[in-house]
Amino acid sequence: MKQPLFISLLLIFCMMACATTIQPGKPFDDSERRFFDDGIDVVEDVSSLQGQFGFEEREDMDARCNLADVVGVVEILSVHSNTGADGVEEIRIEVQVKELIYGEMTNRQIQLRSNANALGYTLLNRYESALSGSKILFMRTFHISGESDGTGHHFHLSPLSPAVLSEVKRLVKKRRNAESGKDKQHAQVKE
Repeated sequence: MKQPLFISLLLIFCMMACATTIQPGKPFDDSERRFFDDGIDVVEDVSSLQGQFGFEEREDMDARCNLADVVGVVEILSVHSNTGADGVEEIRIEVQVKELIYGEMTNRQIQLRSNANALGYTLLNRYESALSGSKILFMRTFHISGESDGTGHHFHLSPLSPAVLSEVKRLVKKRRNAESGKDKQHAQVKE
């Protein structure tokens, strides 16, 4: 009698754990909206850009790599445009994470959403034809009430080119080194 109850509870616990895709990060700050605009860019080598635009694109890439809760290479599985229940146009993008560069996830298949109120929606809508193949995903996650799993997200997609991937990996490595340096400093202070 006790064994079926235990198995049932274990199954419920496993189903709940599997439903959690990503743990929420720190609260989303409105100043981060520029970097996680629920949009896309099509620049395949930010280092080749000149002037103010080039400077801003490099700054944005650096910020995304340092603020994102998840950075990874994703495969676009499907793209759907529709109008939400609130009457606002939206694009839903199903992605499969192929390589996790930074962060943790229990489920590698996720749905990204961008609606007409998002900063990046116009470019995402304009370049919807670019939403195929593989991309680099930068995603910030945060707790949000009203979502089924309590987690909301904002994202940005960049092309998966050798130049962008190399720069992202360089910046994430720099971030990891800084984080491990902080961990070592905290450990020394505690001793």
